Amino acid sequence: MTFRYQVIRNYLTFEVSMKIIFHHPSTLGSNTSGSAIRPSEIYRAMLKNGIEVFEITGSRHHRKEKFDDLKKKIGSGEKFDFFYSEGLTLPINLRLIEPISGVKIYVKERLDMKILKFFVKNRIAGGYFVRDIYWDFSDQTIIHHNRLKQKYISKMQAHYGKKEMLFLRKLGIHIFCPTKMFGAYLEKNYDLKSTPLHPGSAFLDSRVREINDNMLNVFYVGGVTGGYDAQVFIEGLVKSKSAKFTLCTRKRDWEDSHLVSFTDHIELVHLSGDDLLESYKMMDLAILPQPPLEYAKMAFSLKVAEYIGQGLPIIAFKGTTMAHIIEENNIGWTIEYNVDAVVEILDHIFRNRDEYSIRQQNVLDIQQSFTWEAVVNRIVQQLQ
Repeated sequence: MTFRYQVIRNYLTFEVSMKIIFHHPSTLGSNTSGSAIRPSEIYRAMLKNGIEVFEITGSRHHRKEKFDDLKKKIGSGEKFDFFYSEGLTLPINLRLIEPISGVKIYVKERLDMKILKFFVKNRIAGGYFVRDIYWDFSDQTIIHHNRLKQKYISKMQAHYGKKEMLFLRKLGIHIFCPTKMFGAYLEKNYDLKSTPLHPGSAFLDSRVREINDNMLNVFYVGGVTGGYDAQVFIEGLVKSKSAKFTLCTRKRDWEDSHLVSFTDHIELVHLSGDDLLESYKMMDLAILPQPPLEYAKMAFSLKVAEYIGQGLPIIAFKGTTMAHIIEENNIGWTIEYNVDAVVEILDHIFRNRDEYSIRQQNVLDIQQSFTWEAVVNRIVQQLQ
C-alpha cells in the first residue's frame, strides 16, 4: 500500500510504502467517549492515508487470537515498519472483571504488556500513547461511589498506574502523550520523555462566521465534574447580558453535578457524534472550562479539536494547555480564573466584532493540522 505523507507547514509531499501494527486494548468504536473515539479515528485515518494496517484490538480473547496470528506472520518472515499503540484511561496492566453479577473487581492484566514486549524483542520500533494519569491525582478518580468503593478504585488504579509507568520506562519505546504540560509531568515524576500528540477532528466546517444575533451564542461540550468543573464559566455566562449559553453533557453527569441549580438559566442538551453538528452551526464561540489546577491544566480535550474543526474561537482560563495554544495561534481569548473575567470577556467580544472575525479566521487557518489524518502524519514522522 502507498502512504501519502504531508508536512503541511513545509508543503512537502512524498510517497512511501507503509505497513504497521495498530494495537489498542479494547474494541474500536465501542462507545462515544473520548477514550474510544480517539483510537477508532486514528485507525480509520491510517487506512484513509493508504497505510496497510494489522490491528490487534477487540476483546481480550480477540486480541489474543490476533496476537498469535501476528507471531506466526513475523515468524514466517513478514516485516512491519513499526507499531503504534493507543492506551486506555485505565492502566494497561489492569483489568476490570465481574466474577459475580453486580460485583466488579480489578485484576492484573498481562496480555497487552506481553504484546508490547514482543514488539521490542523483535526489534519493531514503535510508540505508545499514554492517555491518562488521572490516578496520580486523588481528586480525579470516579466520583459516583461510596467512600469505601472509591478508596478501593483509587488505590488499585494508582498502584497499577505507577507500575505501568515503570514498565514503559524499562521497555524503552517512544511515548506519546496529550500535551507538553503532560509530558513535563511524566518526565519530572517518572523519568519518561514523550512527544505531545493532540487529537483531531472528524468534521471540518470552514465557513466564515459572523456575530449576527443580539447575543453571543456560546457552546460547551464535555464533562461538568471533577477536573471539568464548569461552575465559574457557567456563573459568568448566566450573569452576562451579552451571551446565551448551550451546554452539552451526559444526562447522568449533569444530574450528579452540583450545577443543577443552573438548569433554568441555560440550554441543556445531551447529544453526541453527528447529532452535534447542527448545534455547532448555530454557535459563535466555544469554551473550555477546566480550571488551571493540577491535572486539569495538562489536559487536551477531544472537544477542543472538534471546536477548531468546527471553526469556533475558544475562551479558556490562563495557565492551561489550551490557553497556550490559543495565545500561540491567536484563535480565541484567555482569561483569569474568576466569574468577573468571564463576564468582561463576553462583553468585550460582543462589542468588538472585527476582533472576533480575525480570530475566527485564524481558527480556519489551522484546521488542517487538527484533522485525524494530520495526527497520523505526526505519528509516522516521529516513528520513522
